[in-house]
Amino acid sequence: MAGPGPKSPPVQTFLKQALDWQAYLSERPGLTQSALAKDLGMNRVRVTQILNLLRLAPEIQRHILELPLTTKKRGAITETSLRPLVGLSMQEQVEEFQRPTGEGESCVKNF
Repeated sequence: MAGPGPKSPPVQTFLKQALDWQAYLSERPGLTQSALAKDLGMNRVRVTQILNLLRLAPEIQRHILELPLTTKKRGAITETSLRPLVGLSMQEQVEEFQRPTGEGESCVKNF
């Protein structure tokens, strides 16, 4: 029996969700993230974490949206690993995103 086919990496799915939620929130000026979380049946903190992906530098967002399909459950880039970048300037985000890992390679090849 064949396994499941390739899917979008989870971080890509989360970024797409964040973009959809941002559009939804902008169409409803009085709607808060808390109310959105309640409507979605999610924890407010989790909704905020996902929406924070929109605070990443445009180059990083573009890279995430262009990630290839995968059969792995967890990709090399995760939403959790990107959280610390959100508080940095756009330039610092890009520098950190490109920083070599312990193996001497960039954490993201071809960025």
